[in-house]
Amino acid sequence: MGSSRSVALVFLLLLTPMSSFASAQDSPTVSITTDWSGTSALSNEHAYILTFADSSTHDYDISIEHLRDSLDLDPTIQTTFLENTPTLTARVVLDTMVGWNDTISIEVTINGHDGTPLPSPILVERTFTVGSWNQPMADHEVTTTTAWSLEQNYQTPEGNQSFMLLFEGNGWQQRIGEVLNSYELGNGTLLTSEITNDSTTELNLDFESFWKNETVTSGVLTSQVIQARGSGDLLLQLEEDGLVTTINATVVDALLNRSNIDNVVTERLRLEAFGALLVDGEEDDAQFDVDGDISLLLLETIDHDGVRVLEHIQIEATADMLLADEGSEFNLQLDQFETLERWENGVRVDQLNVIRGDGTFGFEDEEENSSMVVNGTVYTFHNRVEDGITLIDDVHVDGTLSGDVQGTFGVVQTIEQTGTQLNHTLVEHDVNVIHSETWFNVTGAGGSNFFGGSGVGSYHNDSYIYQATNADWDNRTVRLVWTETGPDPSSGDERPQRSPIERDPAPPEVEEALGNISVGREAGFAPVPMETGDVVRLLAQDGIVLTVTAGQESIEPRDAKNLSVIQWTGVYSDGVSGTAQGSIVHKGPLTGLLASTTRSFEIEFGENEEIALLNESQAVDAILSPSIVSADDNNPPVVLDLSLMEGLVFGEGASPAHLVATVDDPDWNVVSVVVDLSSIGLGTVSLNDRGLVGDQTIGDNQWTTLVSVQGMEVGERSISVDVVDEWGETDVYSTTILVENQAPRILSASIEPDTVVRGGAALMTLDVLDFHGVESVVVDLREYGGEETPCLKVEAWICELTMPQGMTPGLRLLKVRLTDELGASILVTKTQTSEHHFQPSSTDVDLAVTVQNTPPTLSLATTEPLRRADSNVERAIEIQVADADGILLVRADLGLLKPLGQTERWVNLYDNGQGLDKEANDGIYTATASIRTSTPISAHEIFIQASDSYGDATSPTSFVVFVADADDDSLGAKGDELPLTLIALVVGVAALFAGVAVYLRQRQPPKEGHDRFGFQ
Repeated sequence: MGSSRSVALVFLLLLTPMSSFASAQDSPTVSITTDWSGTSALSNEHAYILTFADSSTHDYDISIEHLRDSLDLDPTIQTTFLENTPTLTARVVLDTMVGWNDTISIEVTINGHDGTPLPSPILVERTFTVGSWNQPMADHEVTTTTAWSLEQNYQTPEGNQSFMLLFEGNGWQQRIGEVLNSYELGNGTLLTSEITNDSTTELNLDFESFWKNETVTSGVLTSQVIQARGSGDLLLQLEEDGLVTTINATVVDALLNRSNIDNVVTERLRLEAFGALLVDGEEDDAQFDVDGDISLLLLETIDHDGVRVLEHIQIEATADMLLADEGSEFNLQLDQFETLERWENGVRVDQLNVIRGDGTFGFEDEEENSSMVVNGTVYTFHNRVEDGITLIDDVHVDGTLSGDVQGTFGVVQTIEQTGTQLNHTLVEHDVNVIHSETWFNVTGAGGSNFFGGSGVGSYHNDSYIYQATNADWDNRTVRLVWTETGPDPSSGDERPQRSPIERDPAPPEVEEALGNISVGREAGFAPVPMETGDVVRLLAQDGIVLTVTAGQESIEPRDAKNLSVIQWTGVYSDGVSGTAQGSIVHKGPLTGLLASTTRSFEIEFGENEEIALLNESQAVDAILSPSIVSADDNNPPVVLDLSLMEGLVFGEGASPAHLVATVDDPDWNVVSVVVDLSSIGLGTVSLNDRGLVGDQTIGDNQWTTLVSVQGMEVGERSISVDVVDEWGETDVYSTTILVENQAPRILSASIEPDTVVRGGAALMTLDVLDFHGVESVVVDLREYGGEETPCLKVEAWICELTMPQGMTPGLRLLKVRLTDELGASILVTKTQTSEHHFQPSSTDVDLAVTVQNTPPTLSLATTEPLRRADSNVERAIEIQVADADGILLVRADLGLLKPLGQTERWVNLYDNGQGLDKEANDGIYTATASIRTSTPISAHEIFIQASDSYGDATSPTSFVVFVADADDDSLGAKGDELPLTLIALVVGVAALFAGVAVYLRQRQPPKEGHDRFGFQ
């Protein structure tokens, strides 16, 4: 952003007329207008004129913001005060250049006037977009009517020359986004007349179709195509040496297409005609007449980027020729005349020349009182050249001599063969061997001196001409062999020097079909909208420079709509003289469109830079879109609702909510929707319906913004929205929104230890934030069979936890209930490092502990000895097994007590109430021991192993059971035997140590070789 502060010189006050003092008492003001002009022919100065209301001194500040792609170019400002102006006038020049779609804002703040500070500054501002001349920035679609003429009349020493091109038609223009397409379609007429000392050329073409198509992207012309198609007449008359040659042709198809795609010009011309050829006059005192028909005259050229890539010329005709003089007449019928030449990319790809005809001739010759009459017939005259090679060269003439001289004569010529031949430098060339014979047989002389007085006799010439086949070369005869008999016989064999001279055919060069005339109108950058007093020089069209001055505002009816326009005038310069005037829309979606235009200027045209006069009128015909282009057609917008999509928004900077204003605007021309959020500390905020800043759908009339309450406001808060359309119509809607208190947040947490067993203790430390104050922090373990545990606030919140037995092994989340002093409460299982709920962060961590598993506990439930009977019996061994996670499997190694036939070491124990098991699911697992008559009466060691539902298993645990006779009730010992009670105590202690060992083992990773139950 550029800024400047200036004070007009005090002496200006002294020069102010007394009549000015009265106006100086009014509030000072200033107008801001563009002055995009300059002395350079290539660019304009980026300048503005500040015109104050009077000539008094003004204390003012100026600030200019020049945005391009949302970036401020920060221009530097240079101010100059203009002299000889009725009021104080300053010219401000910026060091930046304008570009399409730039946004420029100019603010002038008047702080003092006539040496006196103002009670409050007066602010005058102007904001506009840089657009292209006659190209509105908004989407639109219009049609136009156009009529123009290009006339050229000038006198040369040879005569009057004229050129006239007329056009009438309709145009169409549409913008969608940054792409503007336009075309004009109509009909026209081309009239040319060119007169020289000996020729007249007149061309009259009616163009049934004449159109121009242009595409402009982001203010830059990327494509232009012009095409004219029609038919007409061509008259060519040439007078030379007493002969008048006239070609009167009918043009059946004339096509001119010129395109400019990305600054690459391509031009195509095609002309197809037929007509008549007439030659009449005297040549050397002889009457010469030609009457011919041209069945085809075809010309086609294509030039691309200054290079001729195609040229096709083709003529097909027939003619009768008569040459008559005193006593002589020559009559030749040309039955076939064809010429064709086609070039592609500088290479001749097709060529043909064919002449074929016949005829008669006769004349009378006199000499020293004797005469001779010659009558002849041309039987064959045929020549054919194809692709530059001579293929046919035939001549056959026969005749008679009568009068004082009698006899016959003849000529026969043809190509006998084709081969190669050495020239005089012994270089080999392809040649046609042409055999030519000429003879005279004089049978009666009558004493005349014809033929040199040689009298009666014969003359015969027999020649072989070795001629290069390439018809484009010069001196084509490389060898001549002849034999001649008669009065002066001779013979020879010669190779002419400098034969042949090789020449390549010259490729055609570019020739513009319509000379150097411009095919565009004035173009360049202009402010959108224009204002009265603006000056803009349009430089973008080569060869056409127009300086536009904006006049007064007015209303112009177009298509039953009243367009608000600025009248303008323009002056052409830089080699073009003339004026233009019209009106340009300056309000509404069509701002920047020329409503009407007339142009009249002279421009150099043609090779000799003659002056051509162009007159044009153009006006908007129909407005297809948008439907509302003037204030008369506009309907004011209405706000139907203003609410939060989520129903509420949380304070203290929590996640934003969608604030949506529902606007009903049938004309779809809302330009601003602004909501006043001062009640929640956000000031005024703009809403959008373009899919930005929270808007869900583009163009659904749901104007949206994201609202985040950063302060501590809670409860119902008043807000209002103001909607404005492009015609200044407004509507205001007021309501309230609910700001909900945000519950406390855990910023960080630690748990020690983070791995525990059920029934173990852990200490959790929490850093909790709430700007309203934290009332309480409670850990809720009821989900696991525990209780709610309040935490204590020290420097942080300290929570002493005991893990409930109901917690299953693994990683388990802890629920923490947070409550602030306003009563907002929330249950969380992780931290909120973003300081806000509903705004997850990658640094958030779960509030979790790892609960370790323990294997089942085992105890011997059998307290009585196993009784041995007189026969083999089965007795129950009962083991008490306990685990909070459930039992997966219990097995035993019974040793000598295992059942008969049991070969496996381990047998399973069951708690299913079947067999010897007394009660199902009572935690007592039963093994079936086989007590045989031979089983020793003593203590027996057995091993028990159990696995819980997680596969955590005990190690094989040793237990001792006793076998006794059926009639032995003693629980004591005999002799040196240990008492049963003592043995049971020892076994119990051993089981305790085994359990501890199992626990320690379970803290180690599983060993390789264990099965799915945790057994080896």
